[in-house]
Amino acid sequence: MLGLTNGRALCAIVVPVNERWVNELLHQTLSRVLHVIDIDEKEREGGERQLIPLGDQVDTSEPTVGAPMEGALQRVSIREVSGELIERAAQSKQVLGITDNRVLRAVLIPITQKWLDQLVDSNLSRILKGIEVGERQIGKQNWHPLQETFADGEGEH
Repeated sequence: MLGLTNGRALCAIVVPVNERWVNELLHQTLSRVLHVIDIDEKEREGGERQLIPLGDQVDTSEPTVGAPMEGALQRVSIREVSGELIERAAQSKQVLGITDNRVLRAVLIPITQKWLDQLVDSNLSRILKGIEVGERQIGKQNWHPLQETFADGEGEH
């Protein structure tokens, strides 16, 4: 994943799309897809409508205000990507599919400040815990300045 900034502020997250990513996505959702197909086939045989279980808990709450994605993926050539386009996509809560030679290469998720603030607020305890763990790990290691690490060309200290 890549973070895009505009004026030192996060404006989008870019997820590169490659064969491995698509395979992982399919692997994670394949059992769900097969389950829905199975239910559909049973409905056709018996003529009876069945509810499709969505997991242990069904989220019946209203969508979160400022959620980043709505609607279908808007395909855009990489040559057309600009700060203005990302800003418009963020305002309309539209995810962009970045293409090169008409092939999907990445998914760009625009970020609004309101949505980012909401994410930080709802995950602050996890963020602080991650910082604490990182600081402890840094304290346990013997760090050297980058210039010193590569000064002799071997990189071992």
